[in-house]
Amino acid sequence: MDKLKARTGNILDELEKASLKLNLEDKKQQLNNLESEVSNPEIWLNPSVAQEKIKKLANLKKEIHPWVVLRTQVEDIFELINLGDEDLIEEFESQICQFENDFKELQKQLLFSGEFDHGDAIMRITSGVGGTDAQDFAEMLERMYLRWSEKNEFKTEQIERSTGEEAGIKKPVFLRSKV
Repeated sequence: MDKLKARTGNILDELEKASLKLNLEDKKQQLNNLESEVSNPEIWLNPSVAQEKIKKLANLKKEIHPWVVLRTQVEDIFELINLGDEDLIEEFESQICQFENDFKELQKQLLFSGEFDHGDAIMRITSGVGGTDAQDFAEMLERMYLRWSEKNEFKTEQIERSTGEEAGIKKPVFLRSKV
């Protein structure tokens, strides 16, 4: 039971750190403010402003909700573990494993907490001067970034590409990654 308590406590500590980094309390306050603004019928006098606020509200909910749900679930299981029912150890173990996996998925959000991190990224890879070796290296970079994007479940789109005569990439490659 002590190991389960420790693991659950560790998840709660990590969730608290993540909450501070993502400013979830400020975002919850923004969410409450937006909900009160959107609930006002006069907002629909200007439909473009109303749509913008609704979109911002939806994005905030999408960002905050998984963190709040996970924290609530972990706190609940922590309380149940403290009750000390030995018959539920296997259930606790499976739930904690699931919480750890969910937290790993949510940690990706910690990478993108800046002002412009919710937009697309456009990358240009140019072989420049250096002949075939430079072209080959540019192609290696392209493959590396594409595999990284795939591994991290980013959608990538190749905008433009021109291969060299012998090997690699001749002209600039433009890749767009969508978060």
